[in-house]
Amino acid sequence: MKFLWEMTGKIFGAEAQDGTFLSANVLLWSVTTFIVGMFFCTAIGKIALIDCIANVMCVAIYAGVIGGVIGGFLFLIHRHNGKQL
Repeated sequence: MKFLWEMTGKIFGAEAQDGTFLSANVLLWSVTTFIVGMFFCTAIGKIALIDCIANVMCVAIYAGVIGGVIGGFLFLIHRHNGKQL
């Protein structure tokens, strides 16, 4: 997360860093979960591809929202309180 924080600061500046960090964190969690889920779904191979895509997309969106937002908030809270993770 520290790398993502530093990159958003370099690209968007300090004023928009918090919002872009949270957005990028949610997107990163969603895309990573989708890629891993599709890998396991195709490795199993017993589910139709359309059903697999629909199920994995639903899980990826929830993982992005829950993992990305909660993890991002915790990172920002520690960051703004002067503590570094």
